[in-house]
Amino acid sequence: MTGPELLAIGGKTNEAYAWARWSRVVIPLLAALIVMPIFVRFSNRDAIVSGCLKALGGAALPVLVVVVGGMIADTSAFPPMTVVLIAVGLALIPASIVYLRWRL
Repeated sequence: MTGPELLAIGGKTNEAYAWARWSRVVIPLLAALIVMPIFVRFSNRDAIVSGCLKALGGAALPVLVVVVGGMIADTSAFPPMTVVLIAVGLALIPASIVYLRWRL
């Protein structure tokens, strides 16, 4: 079922599933905000493999936060939209810090 169909049916589980599905849209952006600065650092110029591993490890943080936030939205007493948006916001904080430190 699509997200609008799940929301039309109603129910907390369906709403949580739809919001968790929509939150996964921002995962590539959050991962890219962390991967780019880690991978292109000058210290990784002679160590491509270790640079890749560090970048992938850094990208795991926002991915895990958003995925776990979607699971918590299903079991929490709070509205699913609130829980998912908080999880995305929490994942955005370290991603934006890493990106802004790189840009400045």
